[in-house]
Amino acid sequence: MMEIKHIQDNEKGRFTVNVDGNEAGYLKYDIMPNGSLKANGTLVYDDYREQKLGRPLFDALVDYLKSENKKVFPTCPYVVSMFKKHTELSDLLDNDYKN
Repeated sequence: MMEIKHIQDNEKGRFTVNVDGNEAGYLKYDIMPNGSLKANGTLVYDDYREQKLGRPLFDALVDYLKSENKKVFPTCPYVVSMFKKHTELSDLLDNDYKN
């Protein structure tokens, strides 16, 4: 069973994906001075790589951005590539972000 959790403190946060109660990976971010999230790393642990868990982490980020009316400045290569593939989500990109 897969579960996504969101953990946030004052200046940073992360979405973790758990499989059968074990952490399998995460997507981390820092909160920028303008309130946007700088998505700066995604990692799926080796034992879980074949399960395509990056996508649920990305989807959790997108859902959070939409529900909280936030923007993202992606620096993580995976998140950058997902926004390039899904141009319909470009309204979620920080105004200072350049593709």
